[in-house]
Amino acid sequence: MDIWVIFYSAVVFQGFFVFVILLLNKKGNKIANVTLSVLVLLLTFYLLDNMLGMVNFFNGNPHFLHLVTPLWYLFPPLCYFYVKKQMNPDFKFRPEYLFHLIPFLLVLYRMFPFYFLPVEVKLQYFSGELKPPGTQLLNILFVLISPIQLTLYSGIIRFKTLMEKSIVNFNPAHLNWLKLFFTLFFLFGLMQTTLITKWVITQEITLPFKYVPLALFAFIIYSIAYLAIIQPEALFPFRLLKIKKLNGEQTARYAKELIKLVENEKLYLNSELKYSEIASRLGISARYLTEVLKLEIGKGFNDFINEYRVKEVQQRIQNNETKSLTLYAIALESGFNSKSAFNRVFKKHTGLTPSEFENSLSFAQSQKVS
Repeated sequence: MDIWVIFYSAVVFQGFFVFVILLLNKKGNKIANVTLSVLVLLLTFYLLDNMLGMVNFFNGNPHFLHLVTPLWYLFPPLCYFYVKKQMNPDFKFRPEYLFHLIPFLLVLYRMFPFYFLPVEVKLQYFSGELKPPGTQLLNILFVLISPIQLTLYSGIIRFKTLMEKSIVNFNPAHLNWLKLFFTLFFLFGLMQTTLITKWVITQEITLPFKYVPLALFAFIIYSIAYLAIIQPEALFPFRLLKIKKLNGEQTARYAKELIKLVENEKLYLNSELKYSEIASRLGISARYLTEVLKLEIGKGFNDFINEYRVKEVQQRIQNNETKSLTLYAIALESGFNSKSAFNRVFKKHTGLTPSEFENSLSFAQSQKVS
């Protein structure tokens, strides 16, 4: 036992805990959540298998050798199905998708006889006294299946599926998390493929690769746990409505939810606030949000948000915050991203420039004193 074993033991425990939390979670898309929980479970099994190898567990318990090895080949296709289900709630599994399971089935077929070998023979394979059956080329190909599979799937998901125009209205926080998630796996798969290929050619491992996958997967598991608690919308995006047109009752309800969301969370303070982000938080498309703003509030998105920003600036000026901050600094903290936009919007909503508004308050206060 050393510090690394203790650390990864804690990560494994955390992984099983996150698996249960995700499995029982009722937010977002239920099927996608179950798939994500299975992905976390596979990562946890991979970590557990590596950790047990670090403490020489398999020397005394050879029957546990390679039990979880085939499961790792399910990870890339499950990632693909998870993203598909998140991007399209109507996504259905079809028989032709079974070809994604070919690597898993091949590895399971190759490993199956090993599970029935005597203990002594398993230990000989584990120690390297016996070589795996088949030619050297075949063995090399089987070693390369995992990193190549992970690289290809992660690359397709990261640089193709997540860049499709059809997901522009998807929750930006969730989309950014998915891009980071699969960027890490793409880099890991690429690194692993490169190192294994180098080892095949030179029979030398030049980089300490022992803790890289463990550290990466530990980071991912803790990130999922953190997001599930601090920023659940990043993991559990709201499902969009599947209706052709909103009726009067629905537009009124969503207008109230919109105002409540913007005011309670002060979303207007975010200068990078996007139209699609608010739509996804409400669980409606951007087109429906436009309809709600037009019919119920009578304003466009920019006017609606900027009105809150102007009120925020007015309130802070009335609280005499200009004694410690400039007007422009207050504007930036209130959600404006440029001085010109601030001056233009403020005058549009109040009929006064920010300086004129501040001076009018000073004059009114001096009149009261006199």
